[in-house]
Amino acid sequence: MKYATFNNNGVLSARLISGVHAIPAGAIKIDEKLWGRMISETDGVWTLGADGAITKQSFPPPTVEQILSSNTEKLNFLLAQASQTMTPLLVSLQLGGATAEETTAAKAWRAYCRELKLVDLNVAKPAWPAIPS
Repeated sequence: MKYATFNNNGVLSARLISGVHAIPAGAIKIDEKLWGRMISETDGVWTLGADGAITKQSFPPPTVEQILSSNTEKLNFLLAQASQTMTPLLVSLQLGGATAEETTAAKAWRAYCRELKLVDLNVAKPAWPAIPS
């Protein structure tokens, strides 16, 4: 038997299986079909209504501010990674001892950084450039 528990706000707090978990008083018995949906449909919040019905409430779409913040964080991370990779290449170039491969790699990373700075950070799924190999 499978059960679900909900917090005081009616939001799913646990999914439990008899014989595996201790089933607390107030746990609601659910059928296999609903159990499967509750496990696989993770694009919302499962709630218990006042009428006893268990339904999924969709997550609200992210705000423009949330999208911009998340994308800015990723951009800064990618730029920091690129900088760490480029530093030894640029030192070799500046000191005059860079190999042809190092010169090619430095140019590829410089182009990558330029492409990163052109990414539209206001869209939910930006087109991030490919990391140089």
